Amino acid sequence: MTTNSTIGLLQPDGSIKAIYCHLDGDPSGVGEKLYENYRCPKKVNYLMQLGDLFDLGEEIGVKQDFDFPIDGMCLAYGRDDGQANTEATTDFTFESWLNRYHDCDYAYLFSNGEWLTYEHISLGVEFDAVKTKTVTFESQWQDLTGYKVTHPKKVSYPFIIK
Repeated sequence: MTTNSTIGLLQPDGSIKAIYCHLDGDPSGVGEKLYENYRCPKKVNYLMQLGDLFDLGEEIGVKQDFDFPIDGMCLAYGRDDGQANTEATTDFTFESWLNRYHDCDYAYLFSNGEWLTYEHISLGVEFDAVKTKTVTFESQWQDLTGYKVTHPKKVSYPFIIK
């Protein structure tokens, strides 16, 4: 199981340009790499141009074989694996950005030269095997001090009982 994350860049107009990262999304993985290697706005912009990532490297790197990645370089779905629709997304509010990436465990936002970190927390799970035959997850985002930055959100999925 992986720890997924989203990496965002606050734009001058207040919108957020963001990408998805599949591996090591926790603060000791992606968080540490961002803090140590992506402190320059120009480099963060280059990261956004790569689009969605399988793995964040210390360097942007060059096109490489997706099945035989070069250690320390970003492994991008579009550039390195030829996948379509992996470009950075743009959201016009903070909450819409976090809602778009509600399946991620962590979110990182580069704003005014610093990285802000948010964690997606579970508030509970409800099963309704009779009426709706769904499982509902309730969650919200908080910063690392525990301050809630979004309203709780419920997402329901159908399930089959055999």
